[in-house]
Amino acid sequence: MITRIRRAQSILEYAALITIISVGLGAMVFYMQRGLQVRIRHLNQELNDGSR
Repeated sequence: MITRIRRAQSILEYAALITIISVGLGAMVFYMQRGLQVRIRHLNQELNDGSR
């Protein structure tokens, strides 16, 4: 019985860890994409201003 409880707790801990890591990676990807979009927008503005 105690072994089952420990195993269940271990599985829950791993599930929580995987969830936290996944959310962190997702947030990092979102942050990087957002940064690239802003950089591309600024480059487009600079190119458009320079061609006038």
